[in-house]
This record gives sequence, structure tokens and C-alpha cells, in this order.
Amino acid sequence: MGEARSEEPSMARYYFDSMVSGALVEDEEGKELAEFALVRHYALDGLADIARHTIPQGAPYVAIHVRSEAGEIVYSVAVSVTEETARP
Repeated sequence: MGEARSEEPSMARYYFDSMVSGALVEDEEGKELAEFALVRHYALDGLADIARHTIPQGAPYVAIHVRSEAGEIVYSVAVSVTEETARP
């Protein structure tokens, strides 16, 4: 009788670089994820967190660019804010 093997999903490492008003901060550590759907989840969560802290300070553009281990951008998400004040 042969042994039953449980195969674990392969993990890929992704790097979540952030950009705030043109200033890039590269993720040097990365995160190992088993599913690509988690890349979107972590990128959107990170974008919301960064935007929550930087947009009130005047940053008009915030983005997360996700790189693969090979250095290719595999996912990007961004938000930009335009403000106008109406004066009576």
C-alpha cells in the first residue's frame, strides 16, 4: 500500500510597494501567499490604511504596486483625491 501525501499549496512571495504623492517606499520583506486573491486583499487593506493617514495630511495620490519575486508588477491599486472649495 502506498503512502498518502497531503500536498500543501505552493506559496509565492509578493512585495507590496507603496507610493504616496510620488514617493516610493519599497517593501523589502514581502509576504508569502498561497492564493492570488489574497494579493488583492492585502493590497486594498494596505491602501486603505495608508490613505487614512496620508490623505488628511494633504497627499493627493496613494498607490500600492505589488511585485512578484521576479520583480514584475502583478497588481496595482490607487486612489487620488481632488478637492475644491466653493466660496459664497
